[in-house]
Amino acid sequence: RDFNTEYPGHTIQKIEIPQHGVEIHTDQGTIEVPNDKIRRYIRKGCHYCLDMTSELADISVGAFEVQPEWNTVIVRTAAGRDLLAAASQEELLLKQYPEEELERLKKASYNKKKRNLMVIKDAVDNQGLKPFIDLSQERYQQLLASQEGQVEN
Repeated sequence: RDFNTEYPGHTIQKIEIPQHGVEIHTDQGTIEVPNDKIRRYIRKGCHYCLDMTSELADISVGAFEVQPEWNTVIVRTAAGRDLLAAASQEELLLKQYPEEELERLKKASYNKKKRNLMVIKDAVDNQGLKPFIDLSQERYQQLLASQEGQVEN
């Protein structure tokens, strides 16, 4: 349903996507929508994406749910380290990412891969989609084998 129909008179001020679903902050309070109600609204292309954290990037930045107005920075290459070092020298960085949150982020990324890999496999097997990845690669086979009904939201 349309947000304005369901919540007439509410003005959206901010939208957040924490682990449990979507939080819509309005001038009349916060509306929480669980993941199972949101999934059908996710863009179709997002169901085929296996890369939640831009794994091929030198450096990627995303929201840090635990502390509003903070960001997560993931560095993967020497070029990314150089950029991060330059930002640090300019005193633009403030603190280390908490280990427990890093584990949660890794788990969320892994689960997205498993969920979406099953969507891709289903589209290949049942809809005639020509795969854009090699589903026979060991890493994908391991994810598919571990998928058998075992994805955590």
